[in-house]
Amino acid sequence: MKNFSLKVLLIALVIGITGCTTLSTPTTQTTPVTTKIEKKISKKFQFYKANLDVIQLIDSDKKYHSDKELELLLNEKLRSLLEKNNLLSTKIDANFLMIDAVYERRFVGDKTPIPSNSLSYPSFEYTIDVKSHTKSLIKIQKSKFPFKGNLTLTRQIIAKKLNLKADEIQFIDALANSIFNDIKNLHKK
Repeated sequence: MKNFSLKVLLIALVIGITGCTTLSTPTTQTTPVTTKIEKKISKKFQFYKANLDVIQLIDSDKKYHSDKELELLLNEKLRSLLEKNNLLSTKIDANFLMIDAVYERRFVGDKTPIPSNSLSYPSFEYTIDVKSHTKSLIKIQKSKFPFKGNLTLTRQIIAKKLNLKADEIQFIDALANSIFNDIKNLHKK
């Protein structure tokens, strides 16, 4: 009975600390650069490359994706989402998507004196600038926000089980999905 009570207390503590989370997109507000768009935004976009900066608080002994590898993964995922949803164009009159993102790689305990090499939830921030040639039509800025996963992923983080290079792909996919959702919603404004 004592063992059962300890398990229930531990589960309640984990849920209390982490909360019942689900994969979600950020709820921060978008900030247009201009209040009035003089030219309509094209239905499809030209997209060449998103720039990604990777930062982290500690250097890990484990080998995770390099900055360039993460940038490549982000660009592949974004391009795939845009193509799949028929939002990609090569026409000269289509607006350009200029995307700059920051990926903060986090480790369990990286803000403590005894950090681990196990991945924790990252933080993201990004800017999407929709341009017509050199003129900015609208700019969406998402300030730094943490990624939160479901209870299973939270348990893996607490148990320090995210130690593989492949474990990080789900975080880059979440960043790409968040950026894509903001692009997709441009026509709803």
